[in-house]
Amino acid sequence: MKIPNQKYPELYQWLTEFQEKTKFKRKIKLIYTNDKGVLGRTTALGNINLQKKFTERFMDSQPNVIKFILAHEFIHLIQEELFNLYRAILPKCYKPVVLFQELRANINGAALAGLSNEEFRETQILLWIYEGNMRKQLAYERGYPSRMQNIKFACKYNRYNDEAGYELLNDYYAGSSGPMKSIGPTKSF
Repeated sequence: MKIPNQKYPELYQWLTEFQEKTKFKRKIKLIYTNDKGVLGRTTALGNINLQKKFTERFMDSQPNVIKFILAHEFIHLIQEELFNLYRAILPKCYKPVVLFQELRANINGAALAGLSNEEFRETQILLWIYEGNMRKQLAYERGYPSRMQNIKFACKYNRYNDEAGYELLNDYYAGSSGPMKSIGPTKSF
């Protein structure tokens, strides 16, 4: 079901603002979803799905939370980071790729939404509470950075860059595999 423009005109204003800032011309539909575990999702059809219960919960009281999720999903859309077959067939091998994509969408999404470090920190804490206080190891098992890591990286890096990616990847391997040599840039990477 399409999210009604009359009910949440700010969503459509933000979307227009994001498109103008990035010069992204494709038409995007905002759709309600009843997915339980996913707050937002980008679809191959060019839609951004937002969980209805989540949107209604935060839109009136904490709109920056929704603005961030919308910007985060918008970054996935313009980067064409959609769910793919490799992710389904090789989920463990694909986790580092998803971590990079999620970190980029978090850092660049916060910048696109124009959130200050304090506003971003507040949105992540509210999301962390809403999602049940998920710890880093559990987030890694699911292939995502934790909300606390999002705060750390987005406040440290105003834009996603390789340094942020390597720092996250080193932490991921240290947390999931035990000690290993530091990962750094290579010519082929």
